Amino acid sequence: MRPARALLLLAALASGAYAQTSVVGDAWIVGPVLIGTTTASRSRVNVAASSGTLTPFQISGVDLTPFLRVGNDGKVGLSTYSAANLDVNGSGDSANVALQVHSGNLYQSASGRAQIAFGQDGTTNRRHHIDSVHVDSTAHNSLDVLIWSPDAGAANVATMTVVSLVTISTASGATVHVRPAGDPVAELTVSDGGGLGLGTVHAAAQVTPSSRDWKSDISYLGERDAAAAFDRVRGLRHVSFRYGRRKGGGFVRDTRAPLRRGLMYEEVPEILRGPGESVNATQRLVDAEMAFGVLARRLEAIRKEVGP
Repeated sequence: MRPARALLLLAALASGAYAQTSVVGDAWIVGPVLIGTTTASRSRVNVAASSGTLTPFQISGVDLTPFLRVGNDGKVGLSTYSAANLDVNGSGDSANVALQVHSGNLYQSASGRAQIAFGQDGTTNRRHHIDSVHVDSTAHNSLDVLIWSPDAGAANVATMTVVSLVTISTASGATVHVRPAGDPVAELTVSDGGGLGLGTVHAAAQVTPSSRDWKSDISYLGERDAAAAFDRVRGLRHVSFRYGRRKGGGFVRDTRAPLRRGLMYEEVPEILRGPGESVNATQRLVDAEMAFGVLARRLEAIRKEVGP
């Protein structure tokens, strides 16, 4: 082949190969490959573009639709031009987010605080998300799981916190609190889907600290307190009932719920009431023990009066 014709052929090949390079079979990189630079690199493949290059690295289809794209701002997109540090497109090239990882902000905004957001079937609708905040102070030092609700709007991230793990620094170390949304009186609420707090907890042991180290303003109860406890126990009205099923903003009758026995919150004395319209089991036990003491003393007095 003549030199002139060979140069023309090389020029034609070069003009047709600038857009993409095709590799048929395996590509084995055994040494540094430098693209766009002559500076030595410790990596096997180094792509160095000018600061004005918007996309230093991209794997595309023949129509330049991105499959994997790395922008000059460090954002990585999978089948999308990334709007966050990492965007995973859930439905082809429609720009909808299936999974988004974002740096997040310290305080809640419309969409800026969610570090991990999950879309519905590759759309921007109903995005549940996870927030993680690590700061020196205890405020906002938490890991929160939020679910989407209609009030947030179809295209916005979730605003309803269902689980929040909050680290509180103490002299003895750190503790973790689980505080569900919608129940400000409890650190942990277990629900069965029918209503808040209607779930069942299985545990081998439950401990309530009773050492003096945990208590202050200690004073012993006397005969007058025991007599009042006896009257409270005697006046309790026990009922059988079924828990209702949540519907809308309230509860409706549920004939499939198990039949239970207990007390009505509105009918028990104030001293026996607990948070969240509950009846305090510990206070009931104290009253029962004190009432039994009064009854035992009265029976002993009768026995002494009538004789053996």
